Amino acid sequence: MSLVNHNNEKSQQLYSGKQNAIPYILNIENANINEDFLLMQNHFIFCFYGEKICVSQVLALYYENYSNHSFNTKPVTKIDDISKVTLKVFLSINSNLFTQYTPEECNIFTHRNPSNIIFHILSDDVTINDQFLTLSNLAKDYYSYFKRNDVISLILNSN
Repeated sequence: MSLVNHNNEKSQQLYSGKQNAIPYILNIENANINEDFLLMQNHFIFCFYGEKICVSQVLALYYENYSNHSFNTKPVTKIDDISKVTLKVFLSINSNLFTQYTPEECNIFTHRNPSNIIFHILSDDVTINDQFLTLSNLAKDYYSYFKRNDVISLILNSN
């Protein structure tokens, strides 16, 4: 919720004459997962990996069922419907360029809670070739916004 409040505050600063590249990030309160923009396998998100904001590809979604995590094959319309998510992590190299490899030349696959998801992004705004991922259009602007406004500190300090 602190991210939503931060976004609203930045939006208000725009209207009071201060500069802001993205005046308001729509659907940030639900991580941009809704009836109009369903989350499913192979989609991309911004998420936390440790204390970094990364781009991740959704490999599997799970929901809680009888105190267990069950594999979900259907598109997700609400972030609250997810109990776990399996991700392939792309680490930032430079502004809008990411790599799927660590310095040790390993891929990162991880299981995360949905609270690690920051924002669901359009697949059209992501280009993957060989080992690199590049952001374009709004995804690039959103990533810059999250990095510039120190979203990680904001959320870590609110918990």
